[in-house]
Amino acid sequence: MNLADSFFQLPILLSKYVIAHLYLVVFLLIMLRILTGKENSYLPIFSFIKWIIVIYSIVTIICWLLVFLLPHSGNYAILDRAIGPYAWAYWIMLFFNCIFPLILFYKPLGKNIYFLLLVSILMNVGFFMERFIIIITSIHRDYLP
Repeated sequence: MNLADSFFQLPILLSKYVIAHLYLVVFLLIMLRILTGKENSYLPIFSFIKWIIVIYSIVTIICWLLVFLLPHSGNYAILDRAIGPYAWAYWIMLFFNCIFPLILFYKPLGKNIYFLLLVSILMNVGFFMERFIIIITSIHRDYLP
């Protein structure tokens, strides 16, 4: 495992076990909030979830920048994914996993729990696009000489 691949271990671990299921947690907390009628008792939990999402996005952006800057053997594959025939899926993945969650820094949207639910669902769409990119772009070209 080279240095560039080792940078992705933390975001992969977080996305697989924590971030991918946050939309369920947010949805259940919204339902509990509605059923119990306690509007303000769940606000610290929503704030904690918001910061988990923002920190994950920042760590993922840093990892992507390091992968682009450090030389490694997968540079052609990354370039092919970014400007190749499946570039639309690559940019959707990058937008929903890295850029879009940073809108939670905007205070009125960051405090809106329904927008937090939307962000967590769209991050899940980004995770599915990532799986799509890994599978489809690895088999869409024949790399044999």
